[in-house]
Amino acid sequence: MQSSLTGRERINRALRRQAVDRVAIDFGGSRVTGIAAIAYRNLLGKMGRPEDIRLYDIKQQLADPSLAMMDLLGGDVVQLQRLGPTTGMPFLKLDDWKAGQLTDGSPCLVPGGYENRILKDGTIEVLHEGSIAARRTPHSLYFDVCATPLAGAGCQGIHPL
Repeated sequence: MQSSLTGRERINRALRRQAVDRVAIDFGGSRVTGIAAIAYRNLLGKMGRPEDIRLYDIKQQLADPSLAMMDLLGGDVVQLQRLGPTTGMPFLKLDDWKAGQLTDGSPCLVPGGYENRILKDGTIEVLHEGSIAARRTPHSLYFDVCATPLAGAGCQGIHPL
C-alpha cells in the first residue's frame, strides 16, 4: 500500500494532532528508539541483506541503521547525529570508522578513536588518553562509564550559573 504522506509530513501532522495515513515509524531516530547492534545484525541476516554495521554508540551498543533499511521498513525518522556522542564517551567522534567487534564477537565498524584493552577475565576497558573511560564485564552487553570528570574539583572549581 502506497503512503500518501512523506515521513516529514506524517511526523509534522502527528505533532500537530492532525490525521495521518498511518502511524509514524521511528526506527533508530534517537538513542532512545535505537536498535541494539546484535539485533540489527540478526535482522539483516533474516532479511538477507548484507551490510556493514556501524556501532555508533559504544556504551549502549547501538547500530546506525542504513537509509536503505529504514526505507525498506518504512521508517519516518532519521537521527541527526552529533559528531561526538553524548553517552559518557564524547571523545569518540563519528567521522572516522575502523574494524571492530560486537559483544558477541561478530564484525562491525567502530569510531576511529575507539581504543580498548581486554583483561585476562575477558573484561573490556575503553581507554581515553591512558585512562579507563568505560568498562564491560564478560557477561554484560553494555559498557558502564567509569570517567569521573569532577572527581578532583572542589567548591572553588565550580562556578555558579
